[in-house]
Amino acid sequence: MGKRSKRSKVISLTKTKKKGRDHRAELIQKVRGLLDKYYNCFVFSHQNMTTTPFRDLQLEWKDSRFILGKNKVIHVALGKTEETSHKTNSYKLTEYLRGDTGLLLTNKTKEEVNQFFESYKPEEFAKAGTISNQTIVLEKGTQTLAGFTHTMEPYFRSLGMNTSLVNTEIVLNEPFVLAEEGKPINVEQSKILKQLGIKLAEFKLNLVCGLTKNGTFFRF
Repeated sequence: MGKRSKRSKVISLTKTKKKGRDHRAELIQKVRGLLDKYYNCFVFSHQNMTTTPFRDLQLEWKDSRFILGKNKVIHVALGKTEETSHKTNSYKLTEYLRGDTGLLLTNKTKEEVNQFFESYKPEEFAKAGTISNQTIVLEKGTQTLAGFTHTMEPYFRSLGMNTSLVNTEIVLNEPFVLAEEGKPINVEQSKILKQLGIKLAEFKLNLVCGLTKNGTFFRF
């Protein structure tokens, strides 16, 4: 039998499962602790979520807590039925905590949260599938891609742009439709938009429903 490499490592599936169960239990306890701590709990949906604006939001709301992901585990923490509900009516939140949604736990009032969410809409780069709110056509010539080095020309060509090199300048040989109002952005368009620094999307948070510490459930 050959020697086992020092780099190789045998991972016990039992240990892996145990670690997964431990993490799940920790998250359940964490959510329940936050429910007990804060006065209001809100379910919100989100659009065009990316790391930067969400991190900025968390910094601005340091006195509150946002929870994203692991919705099924959060359902257990909240309770799935009236009998298993952690707090009065917290089980009612689980119906709305599906898909692109999250929890906000805060001592801010319903009015404060609603006002902030309605006004917080930072611009963001459009991902593939985002419906464009405007039509953008890039003009042919050297001006459109003047800020890029000649080494970028093959990349732009690979994204469907009719480009060529003339004296180390990237030339767009014909007008290029980068976005059409009312139509979804495709993968290639989203990459070009990002290269050009054009933001067509908005990072939005929409309140769905909420629960007060005394068990009052409400919808928006």
